[in-house]
Amino acid sequence: MNLSSHHQMLEALLGIAAAAVVLTAILGIVRLSRARAARRLNDAMDAYAEREIDRERRRKRPPRVRGVSTLRDALPGGSTNAR
Repeated sequence: MNLSSHHQMLEALLGIAAAAVVLTAILGIVRLSRARAARRLNDAMDAYAEREIDRERRRKRPPRVRGVSTLRDALPGGSTNAR
């Protein structure tokens, strides 16, 4: 083997190593992107579920009874009982 073939082999190995580093970086970026997208989807689903649960609770809650105001009949302490 002469010096020229060593030089060519070294360049080829460096090219393969550089390609491996680039591929690893790209795969890492894709992985992070997918993880972020999955997290956003989970957050959106959780928020939707919370809204639906809250809506169902409000729907099943007994209706509020609005009575006649007793402010006119209230005693000075705020009570309507004459105790």
